[in-house]
Amino acid sequence: LSREGNKMFYLFGASDPEKRELPILHLAFYRAFETARQNGIYQFDMGVYEELAKESEQVFSRNKFKAGFGGVIVRNKFTLNKVCNSIVNGLLDLIYKLNNIVRG
Repeated sequence: LSREGNKMFYLFGASDPEKRELPILHLAFYRAFETARQNGIYQFDMGVYEELAKESEQVFSRNKFKAGFGGVIVRNKFTLNKVCNSIVNGLLDLIYKLNNIVRG
């Protein structure tokens, strides 16, 4: 974890593939959220959330882990705006929304 101003970042993580069913990191993150809040930090960036990940992909499990804490998924349009115009961004928004509706 790293801190910049009033925001915390989850920069790097790892897990043992044979022990994934043990929710050890859940407690560590709960404590990190508590400590951050006690120090006036209310933004906690857990890194990339792959909205189009398939259930068979490992990144799907990372998404599930991150989503399990509640919070809000924030899309970084700053990066997209460097390569896309507003029409393309609008189409991407629509694709992500439709994908979420299909997945339930």
